[in-house]
Amino acid sequence: LLLIAAAIGAIGARALQANYRSAQAIVEENNAKIAILQRERSALLQIWTSARDMILTTDPALRKRLQDGIGVSRAEYGAANKRLAEIMQEPDEKAGLARLEESIVPARAAFNKLFEAANANDVPRAAEVLFTLARPAQEVVFAAVQSLIELEEKKTSAAIATKAESYRLSLWLLAAAFVVATLLGAAIAWRITRSVVRPLGVAVDVAEAVAAGDL
Repeated sequence: LLLIAAAIGAIGARALQANYRSAQAIVEENNAKIAILQRERSALLQIWTSARDMILTTDPALRKRLQDGIGVSRAEYGAANKRLAEIMQEPDEKAGLARLEESIVPARAAFNKLFEAANANDVPRAAEVLFTLARPAQEVVFAAVQSLIELEEKKTSAAIATKAESYRLSLWLLAAAFVVATLLGAAIAWRITRSVVRPLGVAVDVAEAVAAGDL
């Protein structure tokens, strides 16, 4: 009985551990995707801030540094987006990435117009482009990024809920198997005991009968 219980316990422990590792892997993978999306958002925010500062400054050297910084932020965004394309392989993730890429096209075009106006010292035109074209386009991009972040958060929550339900089911099955093993072991022990005790009882009865002179 102890051996059966120990075997069931070992099998159950391995199953529960595998379930935990699976849930942990899913959470870590989705958190990694969210971290990359947040880096994308930070790069986009830096582009917006630098573009605004380009309009406010009249210093050509500072304006050049700001535009170079925008180039760096664009490169960071591109690297992050390339990595996401590699690890986001589910249909809903690919659809979200496609929407993000579609939103980037008008935003990039709007910011390029802004840079042209700023470098030409046409501040009124640059400001107009910033608030009528670049900012609305940027907000669409931010919304696409946020949508992907929320998607991954929902996937994490769903995975945790599924694994938690699987964990509870495993516990119930483990408990049920232990009860069945206990009852089965008790039944086997009872039969073994009965098979030993009954012949002994018969032998005692015979011995008592002989002792009483019943030959």
